[in-house]
Amino acid sequence: MSAPQKIAAEFVRLKVDVIVTVATPPTLAAKQATAVIPIVFAAVSDPVGTGLVASLARPGGNITGLANQISDTAGKKLEFLREVVPDLRRLAIMANVGNPASVLEMGEAQAAARKLGLEVTTSEIRRAKDIAPAFKALRERADALYL
Repeated sequence: MSAPQKIAAEFVRLKVDVIVTVATPPTLAAKQATAVIPIVFAAVSDPVGTGLVASLARPGGNITGLANQISDTAGKKLEFLREVVPDLRRLAIMANVGNPASVLEMGEAQAAARKLGLEVTTSEIRRAKDIAPAFKALRERADALYL
């Protein structure tokens, strides 16, 4: 059981009045722990895409909050990158695949990169120790890095 899952389970056991979360993983843990206690989230990326709520207009269930639609901006970020690096041909995308929001953003970035005609290499990060080898592997294979 992850730390967010343990904390959410403890809140449910304590019968708190409300659970307030920040970021997607703890909010998912809270949703898995209870369908009764109200959950208010902040800084969650794409709550619809990660399955936290049914829709932004009508979240449903016991969850509501503020979202930062980071994955929606992936295409614009790559357009800006293309302006800064006009000879960009090979793009590396690195993401923490333990975070569902990062996985969604990685998919959006891959789709946007393909539309721009870029060759894409992805690195899926699962643990902190995966970062240095990923950078080393990408050294000669990318003109830019999307994190």
